Amino acid sequence: MAISDTSVTEGDLKVVKRRISNYFSFLGNTDQKSYFDKILSLSVECATVSLTNIKPARIEISFPENRKNDISVTESLDVNTDFALQFTRQISRNRKLFNDPSDLWMVFPDKQEGIMALKNEDKATIPFTVTSIDILYQKLQSQPQLAESLRSKAFVFVNPGFNVEEWIILSKISDLTKSTSIIIINGNLDRLRKGYYPSFFYPGLAAVTKSFYLQFEQTFFLSPIAVNGDRLGAWLCKSSLASPSDLNPWALLVRSNAVEATDNLKYLAVEIYDKEPDPKLVWNAAKDKHFAEWKRRF
Repeated sequence: MAISDTSVTEGDLKVVKRRISNYFSFLGNTDQKSYFDKILSLSVECATVSLTNIKPARIEISFPENRKNDISVTESLDVNTDFALQFTRQISRNRKLFNDPSDLWMVFPDKQEGIMALKNEDKATIPFTVTSIDILYQKLQSQPQLAESLRSKAFVFVNPGFNVEEWIILSKISDLTKSTSIIIINGNLDRLRKGYYPSFFYPGLAAVTKSFYLQFEQTFFLSPIAVNGDRLGAWLCKSSLASPSDLNPWALLVRSNAVEATDNLKYLAVEIYDKEPDPKLVWNAAKDKHFAEWKRRF
């Protein structure tokens, strides 16, 4: 439901939309490095607040790795790896969260990905543990004392979900380390929430989606929406720090060159929702708002 359909006053709604538009104003910057750096800093900030306030935290961070149309699988993996290394390195330095950086584990879907991630890194700058989903799960099964020692610590899972089994094993790791906080970076959890995998064919995945993945908070979430021939014509966004905490809405931002787009804002929050909107509903809203903004330019 759009928040505009609830009891929030029109004045409050305008203030919230304005604040969200300002928060996500970096989307108007087409420079890839600026885009990456801003997402990194905002993700660290949002995750830090969640890790501080929620025990154990269940954090989802999701964003397009690159704003190009033709990004390759290799480019995507490289961006995810670079982002995850910088993200994990930064939060591992926060002594209010982690007394020891080794309390933080960075977990790749595949052992080889972890090896490649560290290939060109100075090991002295990697104080946290780097491993893979399979190896971590095997160790937890064979070493009950390890599972006990990891409780109240944190895992950062990098880009899981290339195959369904990765999601299922990840949930089993959580079962074994009950109170460990979990951060998932670009794990395509929106596919699970939206029923992309039919429960009839994937009953195990459907079960862990309900019991585990629906617990995750979209702490920082960006998804571009292609409308009217414009691949980046709109964005569906959410951040735990973009608006007053009592609202914390999802927001639809549309590209705009209209009069209202002051202070060089290139995207405006045109709708906000109290829960994740249906994809068809949000696409129709984006298409209509985008076309309306396009007409204003002529």
